[in-house]
Formats: sequence, C-alpha cells, structure tokens
Amino acid sequence: MIENLKTQSELERLMSDEGGPAIIDFWSPTCGPCKLMAPHFEAVAEELADEPIRFIKINTASQANLAQPFNIHSV
Repeated sequence: MIENLKTQSELERLMSDEGGPAIIDFWSPTCGPCKLMAPHFEAVAEELADEPIRFIKINTASQANLAQPFNIHSV
C-alpha cells in the first residue's frame, strides 16, 4: 500500500522513532519522469507489501513544505 503524505503531523510521525523504514517518492503532477516512474514504484510497493517497509508519496507541487526537510526544492 502506498501512503500519500499531506500534513506536517503525518511527516513528523514518519520521521519519529516509531515511523519505521520507508521509501519516499517525491513527485509532481507536471513531472514527466515522475509519471514514468510511478507504475514501477507501485509495483515494488505491491511486491513488498508483506515487508515492514512503508511506501510514501509526497506531492511537491501541493505539499512543498513536506519536501523541505529533505532539501527537495524541485523535481
């Protein structure tokens, strides 16, 4: 399952000690390479659904503030 982070509190929970391992996809709806990678990200998330790892997507166009702690300024 892929989670879409939309709030600062969700990001804080992810980054806490209880957040666990995660792979984060920073994307934008206007980013061509992001669109091309999306099905592969989804396939890997599905393949590893039974593993203790979270798959997270952060839309940098609408939640740029959530990308800032990772020094993501553009995609």
